[in-house]
Amino acid sequence: NTFMEGAAITFGGYRGKQGNQWFDGWLDEWRFWHGERTQSGIFQFMNQPIRAAKEQFYGDPSTERPIRAGTDDYNYNSILLASYTFDVTCPATDPQCAAVTLSPEYPKSEAAKNKLVAYVGDTTSVKAAPTDSTGIMFYSDGGGMSISSSGLLTLTDPQVGMHQVSVQVSFGDGTIFVPVDFLVDVLPISSCQSLYDGCQLQCEEDPCEFAGNQLIPSLNVYAPVLDTGTGVDSVFVGSDLAASIDVGSYLYPGTMRIFSGFEVNVTLEGLDDQTTSQGTDSVYTNVGFSSGTVPTHMRFTNVRGTNPSMMDLLWTPCNQDVGSQTICFDAVDRHISATPGTPSPRSASSIQKCIKFTISEDPTPMFLTGTGQTPTTMLELTMGQHAQVTLMAVEENCLDKVDIGFDAATQVPAGAILGEQVSEVVVGQSCPASRRQLQWTPSYNHGGFDRSLCFTAHDSGGNCPGGERHVANHCIRMVVHRCRFALLVDQQLQEIAERFGTTWMNLWSLNAELQHPDYIVYGGSDQTIMIGHDYQALEGESPAGIAKRMGMHIDHLTFLNFGMDPMATLSTGQELCVIPNSCEGMGVSAYDQNLADPSFFRESSGSDTGGAQA
Repeated sequence: NTFMEGAAITFGGYRGKQGNQWFDGWLDEWRFWHGERTQSGIFQFMNQPIRAAKEQFYGDPSTERPIRAGTDDYNYNSILLASYTFDVTCPATDPQCAAVTLSPEYPKSEAAKNKLVAYVGDTTSVKAAPTDSTGIMFYSDGGGMSISSSGLLTLTDPQVGMHQVSVQVSFGDGTIFVPVDFLVDVLPISSCQSLYDGCQLQCEEDPCEFAGNQLIPSLNVYAPVLDTGTGVDSVFVGSDLAASIDVGSYLYPGTMRIFSGFEVNVTLEGLDDQTTSQGTDSVYTNVGFSSGTVPTHMRFTNVRGTNPSMMDLLWTPCNQDVGSQTICFDAVDRHISATPGTPSPRSASSIQKCIKFTISEDPTPMFLTGTGQTPTTMLELTMGQHAQVTLMAVEENCLDKVDIGFDAATQVPAGAILGEQVSEVVVGQSCPASRRQLQWTPSYNHGGFDRSLCFTAHDSGGNCPGGERHVANHCIRMVVHRCRFALLVDQQLQEIAERFGTTWMNLWSLNAELQHPDYIVYGGSDQTIMIGHDYQALEGESPAGIAKRMGMHIDHLTFLNFGMDPMATLSTGQELCVIPNSCEGMGVSAYDQNLADPSFFRESSGSDTGGAQA
């Protein structure tokens, strides 16, 4: 259209012969552009506040542009000519004050502003709407809106129809405000069986677009979760550990904790309790689902059933998803008339329900220590006696599997094995623990064994590309007594003597509690006998020297003392097990030279002990 320069242009109104007609509603903002707006140009600014105070974030759409546009530049240039905002600050005494004139936000020069002053209203003036208590949202007080700190929008007694809501969100420090716009469809509801469920639709106008649609559908959400102890937060544990339950009490603003690399499965159920007939016309009811924005790799199964209907959410978050993701859904009904040509009533949706996923990185397993669990102190073992050592490990992520094994660098002693791994519930742990038994019976040549056996507990690493297993380590020091052997059932001294390269007479003489050399009363697995003498090396002694003195072959001495280096010098006080051979040993003692002087015994006994005097 062509307008005379200086003439007033009317928007939102009509002056005609039948009287003036005016826009009946709420004004938020008017923007006037010179030239056609491209789709990208519209998207660039439609959700951005065009304010001089926000130019550091969004730029200036009128920078260095002439106010008077050329006659043909609209074909290649789009210029913001004027921008008006109707966010008027009203005094407390008049919360709906009248706005008669408005100066534009743009252009910014005062000379240009004066030429573009807008006169609002005709015989009445446009009234401003107040903000809510948070100061971040404008609303019509014909019902009112409020928003909680958790983002829950509440409409108090709103009018039926579509409501556009604009909310500004920002970082916690109040910087970088970004507007979020959405529509709220207020349905004509007469009554509800419970909060938002079983609500009956009823229209006041005629004809009613919901005629034939009696009830709004309900939405239920199910998942196998465990409570974290708060009553509002849960952790996803999978169907192997828990049955799927209604997670209504754990929905937003509550949280559901999941772990990167492991699939989460949530079931949505839509239900519409409307009867299968509406008057004389049979009505078929189907329930589907809709959702908001979802992560890239989240999947949904096909809808199963019609009413009720079910659909599964499947998602394996990875490390780039660690943090928080909120996914929202609703159930939408559809009523199909059985009579050809009869229009279907308008669909209605359930209350929106949201799941706030808290995604954590897959944790590292840990060994459980304590009574009946993985030991932390040194274990003392005996040759011939069977030992069972419990190893237990667990992880916070119940979907992961923890495997217990020997550390690759550990030298496993002959005969030591790890039993079958089992899973069991442990008091104080949300997830089942993995338990495995170390089984070992130290053999005849393990006397003096003193090493740390190290074990690993590792998880699977998850199902994301590049996922790595997490490993925990634990070591246990194990010491096998020298010169002691645990009797087995029906075992005789002759058999034991042969095993240790000695005679039954030597064994019988070493164990005074044995009443008969051919008959031993077996007293249980803890009954032990001495098979040799404990010996402490003197300074500078060598294994070869001790073997020669005791009348033993060096190989025999090495057999009785696990890990002893026959070529090394022994440390002072080092313990050994020896079985002297009186026929082959040295006949002269290091102390024989003292026997020539009888006073040796007197000096060594001490007069205050009542010892014998020679």
